[in-house]
Amino acid sequence: MAIEQRTSRGGRKSTVATVTELYHFLRLLFVKLGMQHCPDCAIPIEPQTLESIVAKILRDYRGRRVEVLAPLVVARKGYYTDLAKWAAAKGFAHLRVDGSPVATASWPRLARFKEHDIELPVGALEVRRRASARSARSSPRRSPTGRARS
Repeated sequence: MAIEQRTSRGGRKSTVATVTELYHFLRLLFVKLGMQHCPDCAIPIEPQTLESIVAKILRDYRGRRVEVLAPLVVARKGYYTDLAKWAAAKGFAHLRVDGSPVATASWPRLARFKEHDIELPVGALEVRRRASARSARSSPRRSPTGRARS
């Protein structure tokens, strides 16, 4: 079964080569049509409402300080000095590298061949019942096209 055809990189007498990349198309098909399950507990993954997310955070983290992190690098190798410069230029003093905060101003030389997880600390809040409604409404404003405004 051929999904896509391309010309090969052969000589002037080469014919058209057929390249099948079924894995990618089947993966996309199963993601769209299949039911996803948690790999740890085998419970089906379903969409959650904003109210259910807020209720779960209030139940599990009441009275504690939580930090909202945006993943920038997930299990990738490299130095990432350009990423630190970008974060510093945007006003972020720290990034979380492999679970611990690292200053962007004095960025260390990361191990090049070790996989790193780098997260951007977006915000932090104290979980209290009174502040829950205000925190839930503090999501980014959306434009009419559905994209977040900055």
